[in-house]
Amino acid sequence: MAGPDQRGGPMSGMKRYVEERWKAEGRIGEYRRIAELHAADTVDGLLVDAWTAAACVTLHDALSERNRARWLAMSTAQQCEVAVRLTMGGR
Repeated sequence: MAGPDQRGGPMSGMKRYVEERWKAEGRIGEYRRIAELHAADTVDGLLVDAWTAAACVTLHDALSERNRARWLAMSTAQQCEVAVRLTMGGR
């Protein structure tokens, strides 16, 4: 019997599309994948949980183009720290 990915049904095509979209977005795509799957995973060697990943995605989407470029230049650890601090209302 063929597995779900071998059948070629509509969900396997959608799954491939979503995975390709995540890969195309780079690091932010990794955050999106973690947040959407609600599963912790490593990003650039740093373990990122689903809540932190969702905070990073929310912040990324809310930033202006100028500030987004500055944020994307930060390391993964810096991005996670800034996103969590802003989300939690910290300094």
